[in-house]
Amino acid sequence: MKEKLKEFWIRGKQINPVNYKIVLKRQLRKILKREIKYISSFFPYSITGFHNPDLVYLQAVLLADSFSEDSLKYASDNRLINLISGLELLSIGISFHNFKTAGSNITVKNFSTAEKKYTLDLLFGDIFYSRAVIYLLKYQDHEVFGKILGSMKRLHESRLKLHMKIQDAIKGKIEPSLIDSNISILIDASRLLYISFEIGDSISDRREQDGRADKYREIAERIVLLKTYNELLEYMHAFPRIDSLDKISDYLNSKNNFICKELNSSISKPGPDKFKPGIDTLLESLNFS
Repeated sequence: MKEKLKEFWIRGKQINPVNYKIVLKRQLRKILKREIKYISSFFPYSITGFHNPDLVYLQAVLLADSFSEDSLKYASDNRLINLISGLELLSIGISFHNFKTAGSNITVKNFSTAEKKYTLDLLFGDIFYSRAVIYLLKYQDHEVFGKILGSMKRLHESRLKLHMKIQDAIKGKIEPSLIDSNISILIDASRLLYISFEIGDSISDRREQDGRADKYREIAERIVLLKTYNELLEYMHAFPRIDSLDKISDYLNSKNNFICKELNSSISKPGPDKFKPGIDTLLESLNFS
């Protein structure tokens, strides 16, 4: 006799696990569309380019499920929807605070003072942060909320440190190899994505067997590193070309390629059949494929 499928509820409707993720994505897209429309109504500013419609943070949370032969212990009703809505809104805010020259008046000459200005991008980022908090609190888990706040603090501190290191490298004060001499800074620069992997792992029923826990963390860490390297490379390409910038870009690109090879090696190791499609989709959404 087949085991009865666990029942889930979303907004008062009972559904089975097979349809749960489909409904989850639909509800999340509806919430994010409403939030973006609401915030956009106050300012004539295009937000489209700052939001990844593939719901990367949802994919990160659910990756633990595809990595396991067990099932996620989904929160009842719409708690999980609120949690991931908060993560996705935070990610939009981070995009506004991202490494970039456009919209922040950053040039090689005024690099050291540019971030002291409170730009429209920073304003929008803060607005999305405040909207995200509303949903995160509805998840009703103060420990998770505290971890997310801590991850945001580490994220911004690390990005500031990377800004300073790149500034020193552009001026020739340090070699490009010192930009990423501390790997933890690179991981922290994309800490929200990393914490999303951790949250998915913590709410799963996955048994730590066959070394899967170590493999999961290894893959998550490499994806996070790739995200940071890709953002730094995009940032460097936005500057006018000078020799010092080319040297930095070449170095970052070589490290990015190295992490790609390590990630591919990790993915190729034996694991659940449903894992690879899940991670391939995530990498495509992050434009890593």
